[in-house]
Amino acid sequence: MKSELLQELKYEFNEGLLAAQDPENAYLPPLSCLKTTRYSAWFTRKCPECGLDFREGDMVKLCPKCKQAYHNDDYYHLNCWDRHFSNGKPCRESSYDRFNDKNDPGCSYKFGGTVDESDNDSKSTDFDTIHIPEINKQFMNGLAVHWKSFDNLLEQKVSPHDPKIGEICQWCGSSIRPGDRLVKCPCGKCETYFHNDMYRQLSCWNEWNKSKKRDYCIQSGRKIVGEDVR
Repeated sequence: MKSELLQELKYEFNEGLLAAQDPENAYLPPLSCLKTTRYSAWFTRKCPECGLDFREGDMVKLCPKCKQAYHNDDYYHLNCWDRHFSNGKPCRESSYDRFNDKNDPGCSYKFGGTVDESDNDSKSTDFDTIHIPEINKQFMNGLAVHWKSFDNLLEQKVSPHDPKIGEICQWCGSSIRPGDRLVKCPCGKCETYFHNDMYRQLSCWNEWNKSKKRDYCIQSGRKIVGEDVR
């Protein structure tokens, strides 16, 4: 009886620590949609379904048994939770952990397909509040005209099957996703891409060059000044 009480107290204590670390997601019901913050335990880790890392603001669901995070984000078309648990697939299959030289039993949790009502509410509310809201066409056109990348480099939008998907932006460290807008470093010595996406609040190229006044390639060290590269 005493050992059971100690285990329960230990569990409650650990849950309290986790809640204090990430208060925005604390005490929400199981299977709620959670908004990734810088304090979330899964922040910057990789989603096991799509392989992309979790960015601040990403919507996720956690396995109620092992707390593994999966994207559940309509804005980025990352419906990893639904894809992973379709057809009765468990959270994690058992496997051999070669780094720790032991068997990993995996996680046997299977999603039954019943979503709590609060999950739908939190999903629609968070989608409206954390992602870019609907704004008028004139404002967007004006923003597109006045938003310039450093050195006026051409921006390219990542297509769904672009081979750059999953590569790392050298400034923010996040994985490149479909729909991201990128610029390529003009040094001529590397194949480095930076985010420069006003729609997703990732102005990595401008921050590296304009804000920080760095006039050289982050990879090769080659000088980049204005439209001249030397």
